[in-house]
Amino acid sequence: MASLLEDPTLERHFKGHRDSITSLAFNPNMRQLASGGMDSCLFVFNFKPQSRSYRFVGHKDAVLSVSFSPH
Repeated sequence: MASLLEDPTLERHFKGHRDSITSLAFNPNMRQLASGGMDSCLFVFNFKPQSRSYRFVGHKDAVLSVSFSPH
């Protein structure tokens, strides 16, 4: 039997960025994923099926780092 590392399976495909992703962060409860990219956008993806994802625009340059507050 193959381990997960030997046989990865795509669980979900996240779409949105139009250029390279520079940073990823999981929120503390593991229900959301934030990503920043060279396209000057920040995305927040929800793991719950059929949930809305959010795109934040307005940065003047690449978003190089994202994180969630622990509180």
